[in-house]
Amino acid sequence: MFFKNLFKFLTIHLILTSGLFHLLPLSFETFNRLLLQEHNKFNTWIYPLHPETPEEGLILEQLFAGHNIDIGKAGERLQQVARKLNLPLGERKKTFNSRLAQELRKWVESKGIGDQFHRAVFNAYFVERINIGKVDELIRLSKSIALPEEEAKEVLKSRRYKGEVDSDWNYCYAQDVTAVPNFAIDYQKAVGFQPYEALKPLFRKLFGLIQKLSQPFFII
Repeated sequence: MFFKNLFKFLTIHLILTSGLFHLLPLSFETFNRLLLQEHNKFNTWIYPLHPETPEEGLILEQLFAGHNIDIGKAGERLQQVARKLNLPLGERKKTFNSRLAQELRKWVESKGIGDQFHRAVFNAYFVERINIGKVDELIRLSKSIALPEEEAKEVLKSRRYKGEVDSDWNYCYAQDVTAVPNFAIDYQKAVGFQPYEALKPLFRKLFGLIQKLSQPFFII
């Protein structure tokens, strides 16, 4: 049961959020704090998924043009997964640029309330279909979780956390990450949405490493 709960948690984070935000019954922050705080062995990085997306966004037909993807069937599959997990999910028609949201996320996490921000952004993007590439929308989301509006504006205007996000992106490039979800545990990888049975061995390896505390592992 524990591994199935972990699978549900990772599925929500990695499948429905494109590796960008933590959405959870149990967040990555909470997971890290409860299991690995003392050992500093578990890390996550932000992945630059479609950084070329313009501020106004792209309809999915534009995004996947030439990729031989049945957008309707892919959407139905996501809806099925969401229903199985009791997760709210709207009908997605466009993708938006999340770069500024990633930078704002770094600031919010420094305030210790990253979980609330991840949930708010997930709901805005995947349920309400709000353009999270717009500064005004990000400020509104910050205010919704009681963060100071003026500081949020300054963080976005000054690009205070640009360097940290650049570092995450560069790490992903160096690791040859080209898609999400991307699991890397003790140098063993699994890429793309995988069924529970396929990921179960990796989960067991992960907790074996926690016990040994000898090898680093990460999830992107």
